[in-house]
Amino acid sequence: MQALLIPIVFLNFCLVSKGAVDSVSLPDAYSEALKKTEALPHQEEQIKQAEEKYRQALGGLLPTVSGFASYQWQAAAGGGAFSPTRQPLVRISATQPLFRGLRDFAGLKQASLLSQASQFEKEVALQQLFNEVTQNFFVVLSLEQELVNLKSQISALEKRIFELKDRIKIGRSRVTESLTVRASLSTLKSQLLLTEGQLSVARETFQFLTGLSTTTPLKDGLLLKESLPPLENYLDSVKARPDLKMHSLHLEAADKGVSVAWGAHLPSIDLNGNYYLKRFGFFDQIPWDVGVSLSLPILNGGIISSRVAEASSKRMQAELALSKAKRAATQEVQSLYATLRADFEQLKALTEAKELNEANFKQQTREYRNGLVNNLDVLQALTAFEESKRSLDRARFQTKIDFLKLETASGKYPRPKETN
Repeated sequence: MQALLIPIVFLNFCLVSKGAVDSVSLPDAYSEALKKTEALPHQEEQIKQAEEKYRQALGGLLPTVSGFASYQWQAAAGGGAFSPTRQPLVRISATQPLFRGLRDFAGLKQASLLSQASQFEKEVALQQLFNEVTQNFFVVLSLEQELVNLKSQISALEKRIFELKDRIKIGRSRVTESLTVRASLSTLKSQLLLTEGQLSVARETFQFLTGLSTTTPLKDGLLLKESLPPLENYLDSVKARPDLKMHSLHLEAADKGVSVAWGAHLPSIDLNGNYYLKRFGFFDQIPWDVGVSLSLPILNGGIISSRVAEASSKRMQAELALSKAKRAATQEVQSLYATLRADFEQLKALTEAKELNEANFKQQTREYRNGLVNNLDVLQALTAFEESKRSLDRARFQTKIDFLKLETASGKYPRPKETN
């Protein structure tokens, strides 16, 4: 029995070199999907927005400089330097925050964490895209192989019908035998039409994902090796999943959000300075001034306390989301591993069944020619052989899909160069 292969090192598959120009491997299809999808540009815009929010938070720590000019007329009130009828004013003002309850620094750190989280959101989009391309790629190959098998089975039945014509003429076979084969042939032709429709839909999805033509030939470059790595290897890799890193950063950012809200209870101290280009009256002799201002919230209707409570609630939500994501990731890996192990055993059983059914069909054919069995026995043997072959091919492709799902669920999937 031919050895079954399940790959241990996913990298070997990802680095399969391109073959003929007119055929496309899974890495090729994924590369084309990266160019076509709108998900990545969308996430890149999210990253830009997060980076700009960080710059805005950083700007809150830096001094601000502004210009101001006014010209005021007022009724005469005795005149003099202190109450001129015309009051021009032109000044340049600068403000440097000195202390804001440390909420500025907490806000800056929060913005930095959210910027990092947006990078992992892009990784999650890459992961989802790879799963979609993988599923579609092997579904197309599976349906194409199904068509090949159905056409082979149809050809075998047509050959039997041709042989039965001569046997019926000489009285060695009955008309009912021919009718039975024709009925089976009609059923197979209907299955062929259904599979062609399914393949057409799968090809349209392939074109949508990759932008490649629906007639592009696909090449399966994924080779399977003998052993399945231990479950612990995959569970140890779960922490590399981008969604878990993203949730972890969101939790840290939410924690900083509590500090930002609570810092509003503390006083704010600012350094202020003005340089006057034009003043009125006596003040025209004073070109500049510098001062320090302090403000302390005393009563604000409980708004600050409410904001602290809101931020604390958001932090709890982020903590629960991280906990749920960890449990879901572990459960997903365990389920996929169990599925893949079942696929492995199924492949063994189906390989053996195919070989036995093939041997039985050949034996039945020999005995039929010697008059030891009838045509229905041969038809049943042929049907069993073809069905087992089709089942084996479908199982092989499904095993590859399940394997790549497991690899992706444990954080292993190909990334474009700019995300490495």
